[in-house]
Amino acid sequence: MIITLQPNIITPDPDSIRHLENAVSLYNGNTFLGKGNLYISEQTLTWINPEDSSGINFTYFDITCHAISTDQSTFDHPCIYMMVQVENFKEPKNGQSINQEGDGDNDEGEDEEEFEPDDYEEIRLVPENRQSLQLLYNILCVCQTLNPDEESIENQL
Repeated sequence: MIITLQPNIITPDPDSIRHLENAVSLYNGNTFLGKGNLYISEQTLTWINPEDSSGINFTYFDITCHAISTDQSTFDHPCIYMMVQVENFKEPKNGQSINQEGDGDNDEGEDEEEFEPDDYEEIRLVPENRQSLQLLYNILCVCQTLNPDEESIENQL
């Protein structure tokens, strides 16, 4: 499945933006989705194509893992590699709307711990300035720690 870019994505609150990186190519797996601006804020990771304002917002709860990938045998460019839950980003079917908020409810009674490969997509962020990879990764780490999931908090108590 290809993640669908949404029209008219709004930039995050300027007070919460930790970093803005221009000229970042976005890939879903190996499929190029465009080149745009990456906003790393305290609540979201937002990518926006400046030509048409389409883009995508990921909360840190959507991002299962992220890493720097430099293995060019699996992908042609050094990048930030992410696995994201795609429940909130699936293409609409039969005229249904996309639920970008996602309530996190599991209405089908499935075990939430069970890994389903179709529930995740590979996202790659390729900055034009390759020297930015480590900085982007570090800022993502900081912002992700600002958004612990409820289960992690409960386990620490």
